[in-house]
Amino acid sequence: MKVDQYIPDYILNPNMAMPLIEVEGDKYIGTLYFPSLQIELRVMSSWSYPNLKKAPCLYSGSVYTGNAVIAAHNYTSHFGQLMRLAPADAVYFTDADGNVFSYEVVVQEVPEDLHRHRLVGPAPTACRIRHPRRTCPEV
Repeated sequence: MKVDQYIPDYILNPNMAMPLIEVEGDKYIGTLYFPSLQIELRVMSSWSYPNLKKAPCLYSGSVYTGNAVIAAHNYTSHFGQLMRLAPADAVYFTDADGNVFSYEVVVQEVPEDLHRHRLVGPAPTACRIRHPRRTCPEV
């Protein structure tokens, strides 16, 4: 007896648009979950200053092609707690179709181009994460 194997659409077509969920008129591509921080955040489908005030936003790329960049403020309710992450901590992204993508923190760093930003509060921290099965440039 032959059993058909389910292959998610994003594997068959990684360049496809990410599916959306609409919540209170805003469009989201999924959620980020940081187990070590016990934080789950919705991720908006597009970046803009008004959207960035509400939630983390997809700035560029796609989770499906492995080049997603997600931006957020350092508000406590956004990425303000990321400074507590450590190398090897898990990060999960679940898309609007329920597909789960696993990542791990590689390093935390303060962006070098801080002179271009007017800072209020602590300096921004960037967490470089990588998919455990993909290679990441040495830091």
